[in-house]
Amino acid sequence: MSQKLNFNERLYTDISVSLNANSYEWERLYPGTSSGKVHFRKQWLPNIGLTYVFGKGLSVRAKIGKGNSAPTNEEIRSSNQEFNLDLVPEYGWNKEIGIRKQFGNFFISGRKLFRFSDDGCYCKETE
Repeated sequence: MSQKLNFNERLYTDISVSLNANSYEWERLYPGTSSGKVHFRKQWLPNIGLTYVFGKGLSVRAKIGKGNSAPTNEEIRSSNQEFNLDLVPEYGWNKEIGIRKQFGNFFISGRKLFRFSDDGCYCKETE
């Protein structure tokens, strides 16, 4: 779900929230048969951004949002063909600020600074 709000012609916001519900199932057929499920705790991921337009083509943007990075297929089942069941998503807060300048209709230049802070919420259940 997302919402955009315009306070005036120079100040804009965008607010969004999503629900992350990662899980996966696995099954091994050789050298022995085994299977399982891994469910990660559901996480609400809010994002809030503010943009201020100084003049024609020049703006500054600040954003804060919670994010995650779930384990990939290659990480879950690595090159040694073993299932790595100890992996958990990384959750944390991303804070960024940036400036953007648009020159005509074809060229946009910008710079951003950001910082990711791990919040340590690694919750999972294995069946």
